[in-house]
Amino acid sequence: MLKEARKYGIDVGIDMCQNLADPPISADEVISYVNSVKEISEEKILFLEEAVGPMDINGFKKLKETLKVDICGGEVITTPLEMIQRLNLDIYNFVQPDASVIGGMHAVKEVFEHAKTKNIIPVVHAWGGPVAIMANYHVAFGCKGNLVEFPMIPYELEPIMFGDQRVLKMAIF
Repeated sequence: MLKEARKYGIDVGIDMCQNLADPPISADEVISYVNSVKEISEEKILFLEEAVGPMDINGFKKLKETLKVDICGGEVITTPLEMIQRLNLDIYNFVQPDASVIGGMHAVKEVFEHAKTKNIIPVVHAWGGPVAIMANYHVAFGCKGNLVEFPMIPYELEPIMFGDQRVLKMAIF
């Protein structure tokens, strides 16, 4: 898949969904997985999202220190204080606060501001219902943050907000 995506100029990030796994996989298992991928492909993995369980601070740190892949997380963290503590521990390359989880738009703004002081890229987590998605987008746009996810369910404002961002150029079907 990495090779095929690269043909079209697409970089691939992997959401490992370990915030939902019980039990989640370990950092060593993630490292082994990435090394296995590298054995069969020279293409770069853009990022690993939620690669270990949300409470595995040491696991996130080990991944960031060991792999040459951006490590991100934070979508399930429920307070700005906890997220800022994680930023201070330097466990992420980019952080994904979610307004519907962390305590609203102001909480996301607080995380964005702190992340920027640490040279950690703030990226809103953009999943959930329409109100959650729009709250996250408002903060991202207002604070000059980034989006990494687009909702898959069509909605009325989508064409206005994203224009041709979902158009595949030179796609072969």
